[in-house]
Amino acid sequence: MIVIGLLGGLILGLLAGGRVGRLLDVRLRWVSLIVLALALRIGTQTAIANGVELADQLRLPLYAGAFGILAYALWLN
Repeated sequence: MIVIGLLGGLILGLLAGGRVGRLLDVRLRWVSLIVLALALRIGTQTAIANGVELADQLRLPLYAGAFGILAYALWLN
């Protein structure tokens, strides 16, 4: 699914007149927020898989928080 999204984005970018070489010029800001969102997402999933009851009860807010942080970090970029 991720690979299909990457390929679709690459193809659409090329069709819109972009160049692959411009991808090397991308400078991500707020990388720490992206890493925090990833850590929260993976930590929540791991805790639920290991039977942590609190993580299972707070599943929706934890996942929503992770995706919210990720969306905010991507908006800043």
